[in-house]
Amino acid sequence: MVPRDDDAERIDPADRAVPVEATLAQDLRALESEVEGYLQHQTDEHLHSLEEVLARLDAQMADSDAWIAGVTNTASWGVDAKGRVIGETGSFPIAEDVPSAELNAQIELVRAAKLVVQNDTPQTVGALTQARAALDATRG
Repeated sequence: MVPRDDDAERIDPADRAVPVEATLAQDLRALESEVEGYLQHQTDEHLHSLEEVLARLDAQMADSDAWIAGVTNTASWGVDAKGRVIGETGSFPIAEDVPSAELNAQIELVRAAKLVVQNDTPQTVGALTQARAALDATRG
């Protein structure tokens, strides 16, 4: 059931959907897949694949930051405000609605994956495992 606007006050903030740019959402799903592969087989190849997906995510967010900071197509020009879609890089972003709890868990997964790539230790792998479990818990 899709909540109506007048039901918005009764929705748990963790269940509220936030718009995420489709490429960013796709890259986050790719990260999840690479994390699964890495956790099953902790090889240099899987670690390298994890690093590549993280680089794509960093590039997407850098492009988004540059777009939002740019002066063209701003609200002062009569265009909708920038930054309404997480990860947007243009005037007409294609967005996917993602529950905020899931997005927050994906962000924690990115942080944990970056720690593993920087320093592959039992502690960082344990944190990655916990972050993956927390993401799975948001999905029910």
